[in-house]
Amino acid sequence: MITKDNLTKYILEKSSGFNSYLELSDSEWKEEGDYTVLAEYCRYILGLYKENKTEQLKKSFYLVNDIFVNGDHYVKEAITIGFLETLQNNISWGGEIDEKSFLPFLSEALKTEWNNLNNFWKEKTA
Repeated sequence: MITKDNLTKYILEKSSGFNSYLELSDSEWKEEGDYTVLAEYCRYILGLYKENKTEQLKKSFYLVNDIFVNGDHYVKEAITIGFLETLQNNISWGGEIDEKSFLPFLSEALKTEWNNLNNFWKEKTA
């Protein structure tokens, strides 16, 4: 099971491209915290999308789906808020990408979380 204690390490071990992108030593990423690393992972994925690196994008989302399915409550919340919400925010602020572009990469469970976030913010801004 993926937990708070091993979330960031799991991401870095499973995604060599992101590990290179992040360029942090083991001691540095421990100081950053999960939500900061997830926000950086989100930016990494946006970069893959903009560069049309579809295979790496698929693998990156597969990892996010894997983490969500195999994570404890903390990890599921971190993926929902620290990754999905950050991805939605970056998309809405940038205006260059349609958020629906990422839906094919999400598992059904993550699509549910994606839609729940959209509904939450629609209610807050209505």
